[in-house]
Formats: sequence, C-alpha cells, structure tokens
Amino acid sequence: VKVLGQIKLPESLSAIAEILLIPVISAVLVGIASIYLIGIPVAWLMSGLTAFLESLQGGSLLLLCVIIAVMMVVDMGGPFLRVAYFFSVASVAANPGVPQPIMAACMVATMTAPLGISLATFVQKKKFTKEEIRIGQTAWVLGAAMILEECIPFLARDPKRIIPSCALGAAVAGAIAALLGVGSSVVHGGPFILPIPGAVLNPFGYVVATLAGSVVTCTMLLLLKKPIEQTPENDSVTKAEIA
Repeated sequence: VKVLGQIKLPESLSAIAEILLIPVISAVLVGIASIYLIGIPVAWLMSGLTAFLESLQGGSLLLLCVIIAVMMVVDMGGPFLRVAYFFSVASVAANPGVPQPIMAACMVATMTAPLGISLATFVQKKKFTKEEIRIGQTAWVLGAAMILEECIPFLARDPKRIIPSCALGAAVAGAIAALLGVGSSVVHGGPFILPIPGAVLNPFGYVVATLAGSVVTCTMLLLLKKPIEQTPENDSVTKAEIA
C-alpha cells in the first residue's frame, strides 16, 4: 500500500486512488501471494502433518496425545495448531457422544501455555516487563477459555524460552490426560464444559492434567528466563505515566 501510494497518477485517477485503486490492487496482490507463495507450501505442510498423525492412530495412544498436545502450543495458532485441533475435532465427529482422549489432550494442552505464562508473571515479576505483567494478569482468563492470543507477545519477544517451556508443559498435560484416561466429547470450552453431563470422561484427571502442565510451563519458563532491568523503554511506560 505504501509503495502504491507513491506512484504518480493522472489527476483524473488520483481522486479515486485512495478509496478504490490502492485497496483493490493491494488486496489482489496480497491474495495472489497468499494463495501461490504462502498457501501452497502451508497446505503441503498441513497435509503432511495430518498424514503423520493418521499414521500414529494404530500405535501408542500416549505418544499420539503428547504429539497433539505439543502441536497445540508450538506456534500459537499456526499450521501445527490447526492440524492438531482439526484432527482432534475429526475424532469427535467420527464418534459422536463418545469422549475422545486426543480431544482431551488437545484441550488441556491449549490451556497450559497461557495459564503457565500468567502464573510465571505473578510468581517472579522481576523477570518480566511491566507490559508483560499486565498481559499476564488477563492471560489466565483467556487461557481458561482456550484462547492463546495473550501468549503471542511473549512468543514474539522471547521464542527461545517460550516455545520449549510451553511445549514441555503441554507434553506433560497430554501425557497425564492419556494416562488417566481423560476424554472429551466437546471440542472447545476449557473448564466450562466440566458441568456438562457426559462431556468429559474423568473430570478430575482433566483438571489435574491442566494444572500440572501449567505448573511445568511456569517452572521451565522461570528457570530459563533471567531477571531483566526494569526501564521505561522495556516497560512500555512513558515519562508522563512514571511521573
């Protein structure tokens, strides 16, 4: 859009450039790039991941649950999460009303990342900026609803510590859920599905897996992160706010 806006146009076209030409042309260019430059390799990746998960169905349920769990948090909404989630949903759709272990692993793992990060910002504030602490205060609410958006700022700023911490916590949660025979016949909802009759097989194990994975995520993250120097810059606080 910025490049298109710098192109000199005749007066007859300049009047409609900003409201018609630039939006249409930029949308077409981005659409073409999304389909042919990004969409094709991503589709290939997602097909490969789906085939890989399907190949595991006849093997160890524990291993499948752990892999599903890790895939749910490594990219916070990218292709890995989408493949794992839709694969889990497909298992529920194929067996309506029957709690599925991989769906339960998917759900508990998704909650561990935001809950664990939120807990970490509460336990050791000196290892996070003021802005991260503020986000952490609300991340647990969204985390309980299986929403990962609040984790993205942490991931973008420190992927080398966030990804392994969240992956380990999710793996622990998925493994515990599988070992305790947890299953879910609902595809979303976090702890809010627990009161629904028949929605969760072994609700106690569901809660234990979620809490254990969250604690592991928090512990791993605090072990990896070092205290940071609190400054107006990394706190995202202006001088006026400080005063």
